[in-house]
Amino acid sequence: MKTKTYQITFLPWISFLKEYRIGPILFWPYDLMKNHKIRDKEVIIHLDKYFGQFIDYEGKKVNTITICTFNDNCLKILEPSEKDILNWAIYSLIFSTLIPQIKNKILNRNYQISIPNSDIFIKFISNFFPGDNTMPILFEGRLDGGWEIGDLCFQRPWTTSYSYGEPDEELVGIFDKFMHDLKNKDSKRLLQCLEWFNYAHRSNLNVSPFSKLLMMTIAYEIFFNLQDSYGKKNKFRDKLNDLFECEEIKKEVRMEKKKNELNLAGWWANDFYNLRSSIVHGDDINKNALSYNSRVSFLDVADLVMWRLIILKAYEKDFIDKEKINGEKRIINILGRLCPENNKDNLIIKAKIMDLSYNFKTIYEVFNWI
Repeated sequence: MKTKTYQITFLPWISFLKEYRIGPILFWPYDLMKNHKIRDKEVIIHLDKYFGQFIDYEGKKVNTITICTFNDNCLKILEPSEKDILNWAIYSLIFSTLIPQIKNKILNRNYQISIPNSDIFIKFISNFFPGDNTMPILFEGRLDGGWEIGDLCFQRPWTTSYSYGEPDEELVGIFDKFMHDLKNKDSKRLLQCLEWFNYAHRSNLNVSPFSKLLMMTIAYEIFFNLQDSYGKKNKFRDKLNDLFECEEIKKEVRMEKKKNELNLAGWWANDFYNLRSSIVHGDDINKNALSYNSRVSFLDVADLVMWRLIILKAYEKDFIDKEKINGEKRIINILGRLCPENNKDNLIIKAKIMDLSYNFKTIYEVFNWI
């Protein structure tokens, strides 16, 4: 009788205290929830033995296995299109987990701390059937077979030594809504840009600082759908300038072919893209050029500006928690009644409310934008 083959997809180096759902993908901690999620005891016995091959720096079995479940079936063999959805969910989880770390680094003025990296979210896929001692595994596009459980171990990479904490639950909820809105090109584009955020946040052993900046510019090009090569920089900086127009951000006049005035968000985009072009063209660039000011790097700014853009997009699509939206609408209505002459300035009011909710203003202060 033919034995049924299962497939397990997992992240071996990071685990959370609870489950998180993004679209059809549920991420859950294996050690905490295996008896609740998997009914077949033989499968649990097999996986316990199999996961024993994943060890920490001291050679001890890790307790950081996170299972990736598709439509509540953690043993499903995924189709190529389903693997794409799984990857977008993982990229969303990466963004939701790293952004709080990056934000805390900026707000707490811990400028010497390295930007967290995404190495800890490396994905493994393995086919198996209970009782079989072989260990075929798909890792980073390479399929290895012929091994048996106990023949080799997978040690946690040194580059994953950060302490991450839980992901931002609001961002997880926002990305869950974007995943259910994939028929909309804007939503799909936003999720696609997160793939490049992931690449931009690999460890320095895997990706150079210059490559990281280049990959973040690709994320922005996808987000804004900047397809035409001619005038791409100006389109990018104009979009950033316009999106930050309602903020209390300083403006600056620069002499180019003619005098141009932009707010400092627009000029950051201008300088960010100039740096990208220098990297693409192979110019001789000093690493100091990656610093935006004495406190933060261009990549720091790019990360948190991207976070703000995603929050703005979520507001546009009404993907923010209903209770939060209703509370902000009440504030706007009260301000409208108190200051009826300012009803036409609802965008400014919304920007100020968002600042209170997300502490954007404090971040702008670190950027020297206000």
